[in-house]
Order: sequence, then C-alpha cells, then structure tokens
Amino acid sequence: MPNINTLVDSYNLASVEIEIALAAFDARRIEGELVMRSSRTEEEFVGIGMDKPMNLQGGEIVVSDSEKLLAVYPHRDTENTKVTETTKDILLMICGVPGITNETLLMTGNVALDYLTRFCGGTAHI
Repeated sequence: MPNINTLVDSYNLASVEIEIALAAFDARRIEGELVMRSSRTEEEFVGIGMDKPMNLQGGEIVVSDSEKLLAVYPHRDTENTKVTETTKDILLMICGVPGITNETLLMTGNVALDYLTRFCGGTAHI
C-alpha cells in the first residue's frame, strides 16, 4: 500500500482491515451539502494526480457538492478536495453498498476514527 500522508494512510489502513471503501475530503473546500448522483454526459472530472480533466460518459455514480464533483464513487477522488499535509478538517465518507450492514459501516467508521485520532490527533465529530 503506498504511503500518502499520515491522515490518508490511517483511514486507508482501516479500509483495508475492514474491507470497506473509505474516502476523505478536505472539509474546508466543500461547498454546501454532498449529493450522490449519476454523472451527466461529458461532465468533467479531475482526479488526484490527473493532468487534465476527463469527460465522464454519463451514468457513473459520483459525489458532488453544490459546485463541483468530489469523487467517482467509490474509487477516485478529485484533486480539488484531496487531503494534504495542510488539511485541518476532513469529511470522512464510508462507502456502503447493498449487502453491507449498517453495523459493519458503523464499525468501519469507529475503526477509522480510532486510527485517525490516534495517529493524527484532533477530535472526531460524528
């Protein structure tokens, strides 16, 4: 597993351990509420590390705020809201799918929050 930074590595460890996808966004770069929806044809997405936007086909499951795309669910986050060494507040998203119980999702969140606060400090708000 590649090392990104302590915060990303902490929730990635929880994700691998519990086998549930997690995503984190720099909360200070999110506008309004998050929405999970289908992408529109030709909607542009700039993933972490991408040099230029890619045009989505339409119908991909995406997460957006009131202004921009944040992720192609559940595997690709955007460059704009990525967690960096300067990130102070995150929004952690636990990616549930049919067949995964709420209990498992809550356990995943608890493990991730334990690792995040243990290795990064700070306070968790659920």
